[in-house]
Amino acid sequence: KVRLYHLVFVLGYLILGTQVISTIGEPYRLFLEKADREGFQVMEGSTKLRAEMEHSFRDINDPNRRTKKIGWSDWMDMDIEELAEEKKRDKERNVLDSLPKHMRVPNKYSPAFWPSLLTGVWTTLHALVVLLQVWSVAIRVSMNFTEVNPQNVELPDSLSEDPGEGAAATDGSSAANQKDGKPSSFPSPPMLDPIPPHLPTHARIIPANGEKHVLVPLEYIPMMGMTLEYHRRVYVFEADEEGGEPLFSKIRCRTDLPPTFINTWQGHDSETCRQSQVRYGPNVFSVRQPTFADLYKAQLLNPLTVFQIFCVLLWAIDDYLIYSFFSLFMVLMFEGTVVFQRLKSLQALRSMGNPSRSIAVYRNHEWIWTETTHLLPGDICSLTRVKPHYKKDEEKNGKTSVAKKKASRVIEDDGGDIVPADLLLLRGSTVVNEASLTGESVPQMKEGLAQPDENLSMKNKHKMNVVYAGTKMLQCQGSVDPNDDESASAKSKSESVSD
Repeated sequence: KVRLYHLVFVLGYLILGTQVISTIGEPYRLFLEKADREGFQVMEGSTKLRAEMEHSFRDINDPNRRTKKIGWSDWMDMDIEELAEEKKRDKERNVLDSLPKHMRVPNKYSPAFWPSLLTGVWTTLHALVVLLQVWSVAIRVSMNFTEVNPQNVELPDSLSEDPGEGAAATDGSSAANQKDGKPSSFPSPPMLDPIPPHLPTHARIIPANGEKHVLVPLEYIPMMGMTLEYHRRVYVFEADEEGGEPLFSKIRCRTDLPPTFINTWQGHDSETCRQSQVRYGPNVFSVRQPTFADLYKAQLLNPLTVFQIFCVLLWAIDDYLIYSFFSLFMVLMFEGTVVFQRLKSLQALRSMGNPSRSIAVYRNHEWIWTETTHLLPGDICSLTRVKPHYKKDEEKNGKTSVAKKKASRVIEDDGGDIVPADLLLLRGSTVVNEASLTGESVPQMKEGLAQPDENLSMKNKHKMNVVYAGTKMLQCQGSVDPNDDESASAKSKSESVSD
């Protein structure tokens, strides 16, 4: 969408461009009139060649002429006036340098000074207006958006309705939703696209700690209404019916469930599973990997980089082309190395993520297999510990030497299984390594939750019954068969990782 201020600048370009074109050759014409009026020669054509020859051979018969430039210590043998004169002569590379400025011939096709200057100022102002919108959210909002009161926004009725099973997610238990025995990809919730013109499209976030303002897009999701994503967390708009200030509240899961809920909950059915998938999304916490072009563009739009490029253009206008091109090359290469380093750091951070694997979940009154990325708050799942084992040799010909087999006997999962989500243990026990969270290398013992007689307090009283996502499970023991150390029932915590 073309903004109004762009049209104003385009109109200014048309007016100034007309002035520049109409004044092409005017400085040269005025110079010729001045030369005729004052009676000095115009240094062009044969006159310029003859003057350059006389300038080059003017001291050819002088035995005391210098054959090299003034050195660092030559100034000690000269007077101040003589030193200034010699430096001036060194700067005169041709006859034009020896002429006064008012006698130098301008280009035949150069425009007048003031239209050219105003065009440069107008272009700089246009670029500054565009860049200020990148550097300041307040300026961008004031120039491109109209602030509205969220209390007066009327959402469509379709956002408050359930889109139904045909448009929403499924629980992954049906055969049609699985491929080769594995669940299909996590379904995306339906969104309102395109957004109607009367609805707001962005939200301006003003952090309370004085950080930089952020402009984020709004999304309209059925059963949730107006939502936004900030710092990888989803916020839902909630209007105060009592006339108070409306606000966006973070989507949270309850950590203070009552005992009646824990004793009677039988896992998700199709309807609650579909609603939870729309509200919470997949159980994934991944670092977004921007492209090189996006990061490089952000680096070049940095205020310091823009100032450096502007200085390079000024040097180029003053005929310092080699210096300007070298400086521009160094600026671009430096910003490119910074971008490569950031991409490398992001890739290292992404490699620390929790890989997806199959897990048994109790839904619709039956146990099904699904991916850990499909876990939802409220799921009852079976948390298992895979015993350390050696990697299998996979050779195309199926034949490997004994030495190669010994070299390839690398223990797999010797550091323990990674817990897929924040889980509340219902039965059994486990030993986990929480060094990735707390830095402590001492394993922690986690016990299953006994019959609670009060509301849960997963962050305080019952935190010893909670295992956290990303920690490594070293041992696992169920409550039915003490000899079976590979199963334990668990229920996903209300604050399970579902990014």
